[in-house]
Amino acid sequence: MNPRPRWVAAAVTTVLAVTAGAAVAAPAVAAAPQTTATAVATPAAVTPGTGSPIVLVPGAEVRQLGPSGYVTSQEYVYGSTSSHDVVWHRSSDGSTTFLAEAGSGDGLLAASAPSDVVPTYRDRDDRRVLLRDMAAPAASPVLIDLAAVPGSVRYETAVGSTVVALRDEADGKKTPLLVSRTGGTQTARTVTGLPTGLTAFRVETADANGAALVSYTSAAGSAVALVDTRTAAVTETYARPTGQIALDRPFLSAARVSWWEHTATTSALVVADRATKETRRFDFPDQPRRNTLSAPLGDWVLYGTYGAPGSGSATDPLLPLTGRSLKDGTLVKVLDRVTSAPVTGPDGAMYVQGGTAAHGEGLYRITAGSDGAPSARLAYWDGTSTSLVLTRTGFGTSVALDPLEAEPRLTWTFSHPDFGYEVTLTNKASGRKKVFRGTSDRDTLKVSWYGNLDPAEGDAWPPGAYTWELDAVPTDGIGPAPHATGDFTLSYLHRPHDYSGNGMPDLFARDSAGRLWRADSVLGDSAGWRMPLPAGSPAAVGTGWQIYDRIESVGDVAGAVDPDTIARDKTGVLWLHQGTGSAAKPFLDRVKVGGGWQIYNQLTGGSDLTGDGRADLVATDNAGDLYLYKGTGNAAAPFATRKKIGFGWGIYNRLIATGDLAGGKAGDLLARDKDGVLWLYLGKGDGTFASRVKVGPGWNAYQDIVAIGDGNKDGRNDLYVYGPNKTAYFYGGTSDWGKPFTIRRPSTLLLNAGTTAYNHVS
Repeated sequence: MNPRPRWVAAAVTTVLAVTAGAAVAAPAVAAAPQTTATAVATPAAVTPGTGSPIVLVPGAEVRQLGPSGYVTSQEYVYGSTSSHDVVWHRSSDGSTTFLAEAGSGDGLLAASAPSDVVPTYRDRDDRRVLLRDMAAPAASPVLIDLAAVPGSVRYETAVGSTVVALRDEADGKKTPLLVSRTGGTQTARTVTGLPTGLTAFRVETADANGAALVSYTSAAGSAVALVDTRTAAVTETYARPTGQIALDRPFLSAARVSWWEHTATTSALVVADRATKETRRFDFPDQPRRNTLSAPLGDWVLYGTYGAPGSGSATDPLLPLTGRSLKDGTLVKVLDRVTSAPVTGPDGAMYVQGGTAAHGEGLYRITAGSDGAPSARLAYWDGTSTSLVLTRTGFGTSVALDPLEAEPRLTWTFSHPDFGYEVTLTNKASGRKKVFRGTSDRDTLKVSWYGNLDPAEGDAWPPGAYTWELDAVPTDGIGPAPHATGDFTLSYLHRPHDYSGNGMPDLFARDSAGRLWRADSVLGDSAGWRMPLPAGSPAAVGTGWQIYDRIESVGDVAGAVDPDTIARDKTGVLWLHQGTGSAAKPFLDRVKVGGGWQIYNQLTGGSDLTGDGRADLVATDNAGDLYLYKGTGNAAAPFATRKKIGFGWGIYNRLIATGDLAGGKAGDLLARDKDGVLWLYLGKGDGTFASRVKVGPGWNAYQDIVAIGDGNKDGRNDLYVYGPNKTAYFYGGTSDWGKPFTIRRPSTLLLNAGTTAYNHVS
């Protein structure tokens, strides 16, 4: 069994605290909705720790009320399964007793009367039930053995110390039984006064005196009846029409009984006078429903539907708990919403879980006011709001969008689901706005904004200062509409070839005059393939680069977020051009790394080959030996002392550090031999490589092969190749070491009109 939270004792109260709590006014049903934001505060009368009523655990459902305490159940979901914790809460000291865990397929043992006697299974398969008197916890529980009753008998509910059971007869009909135990003797009595051949039977509620309100169906029709569990006899019967009509949630008071009748297209509320048996019917056209509730209260009847917080529509007349006068038809709103069916308390009052915008969610006691109209008083508060409230902003003042991240990083969490929203993001520098509108059926709103990674956005959303503004409207129309604002600074988590800080690869190209150009990219579709496309024409970012014979993008070797570039001049001095993340000026002033690098004919970097989280550099000398230079993260000395890791590499005329190509954690290496065959060396993560794997021939057709990272945002590293005569191609990564790339696709990066061919691309 998976671990789950347990109940914690809360504040002390007296029995049900029936005179404590915050009174809730009963405004007219047609009252105008609130339009100004108001905080929902804990009512002073239910503040924990002040001798006020016990605070309910959020999400717990009150199943039974007794003179000494109450029973709750709370569901815990684990993947596709769930279970309920059934817990007794003692009113005198706030202590709790864990009673049982019920699986999602088990259901919970129902109890219909206000009582301290709580039913639980001892052996579900053997149909043995324990009746535990929580007012005397030291007393031994009473065992009701349904397996000892002749026939196929199953549990229906408990009314105090009496178990109501149903026996399934051979002809498919039902026989209601009352099973009880006195001393060592168990007796099972058949309920008398019911028609024979019952096809359905259900106990709806019961009072403290053992009068059970039931509904049943037989060949003679359907009815609501009152059963005295002390005598096992029917004392009152209320017939209802036969046919395709469903009965929902009868309830009784001292003077009346009420229930709902539903057809496929309509619903009706029916109220019967217990003395005269006269019924009154209130039709709700075009309102076919389930989960309706009703309850007579003096000369009024209460009605509504119940559901989770946030569910329902603001235009639904059955959403609030409404009181209707049986004398003159006056309507009052008692609660803004109800979340469970009512239960009867030991004081005879009706208790309903639900909420109001003013006082929040909890258990409300419904009684008649001084004028006879129903009013609600909060008895137990569960600490949550009935109104839609923004409870958490899931990001701070700095937002970094990750081009490889599937989930958006802009989230807001509310007190409940089901709301409409409008989110506006504004770039402070330009005033440019991005607006998101929609509805959410979850309590967490996730805005899928990926900056410039969405090709529909056009130009990139630049890093920098932004504001956000959020407006939400609850679908149920309860309470004020939340409004919130904030600021954040946008950045992009950089990849080895992202020099402008917008999440997509950049390419550097040198022309014959020594000018260096930067070409940015956006994600788009070309001939049905997702790939990096030009974000605009290449921009000149420097001159004088003809002094270098090697230029290589090497990832972050200087310890900052942005990737860096190394360049070797014709005298053999290696220089570091540290990245800035700025599109207009991508490099700081160069820093000398050291001389003597002319001994190497190949240099490449950008992969973490040693597993320390830093990009490393490898080089081959004229003797064909392979050397590793570990990255240090220090701009003044970016590489550690070299280490020889191979020999015989003189057969290759191009090395490309690619990062992970085959699904492992280590960086990999590509090598092209003098015949144009490309080979893959899988990194082991310790600076060494596995035996080479042949990728394929024909790669001598390309002037430059550049590992650009994940260019199409599928989580795999890709290649860009630039050939003679201004041709370019994109190879998508596959993460398959046997076939690491898809077939090539023509690329338009760096193929801007009017530009001469570049003599070096990195």
